[in-house]
Amino acid sequence: MISKYYDFTENQLKKFQELYNLHINVPINLTRIKEKEDFFLKHILDSIYFAKFLNVDFEIGIDVGTGGGFPGVILALMYPDKMFYLIDSIKKKCEHVSHFIDELEITNAKVINDRVENVKNLKADIIFSRGVGKVVDIIKWTNNVSHETTAYLFYKGEDIETEIKQAKNIISKRGLSYGNLRIQEPIQRSYLYFNNFSFCRVRPKTDI
Repeated sequence: MISKYYDFTENQLKKFQELYNLHINVPINLTRIKEKEDFFLKHILDSIYFAKFLNVDFEIGIDVGTGGGFPGVILALMYPDKMFYLIDSIKKKCEHVSHFIDELEITNAKVINDRVENVKNLKADIIFSRGVGKVVDIIKWTNNVSHETTAYLFYKGEDIETEIKQAKNIISKRGLSYGNLRIQEPIQRSYLYFNNFSFCRVRPKTDI
C-alpha cells in the first residue's frame, strides 16, 4: 500500500509488517492508530517520506521523544549504515521500543530512557522530532547533544509560522538556515528542517 509512494525493499516491507504486528499486540497504548492502512501511511511512510525530496548526509541521528518508535525505528531500517539513538523519558515506552528493535534484529539503533537534556557524551549530526514540543524548545533541550553543524528535522502540521517566530533568536544565534517541505498527498505533513551544512540537496519545489 505504501510501495507506490516510496521505493522500499521487500525486506523493509517485511519488517514494517512485523512492526505493525508487534505494535497492535502491546499491552499499553503506544498509538491510537490501529487500522493497518492508516498505520502504514501515518506512521511508517510519514517517518521517511521527507527523504524522497531531501537528501540528508549524516552518521548519527537522534530521535527526540520517540514514543512508539517513530520515526526512529523506521529511519534505522531505512538507513542501515547510520546509527540512531531513540530517546524518551517514559520507561514503559522505551521498554517496548527496545523489544521491537530486538525482534526486528535492528543493530543500528539504541533506546535511551531519559530526558534529552540529561544525555551526555553523545553528539548528533541530525536531530529528528515528531510531534514533541515546539521548535525553540527542542533546539534548547538538545544543546548537549548537538554540535556546530547539527541539522534538525521537525515533523509538523500546517501552521508553523508561529513556531519559527518563537525560535527566531536561537535560529540566528546558531547560524541556522531553514526550509519547509509541505506534503499534501498521500499524507499531510510539514517537514521543517534547519541546518548549516548537513543537507546536501533540497528539491526546489517545497509544496508537494
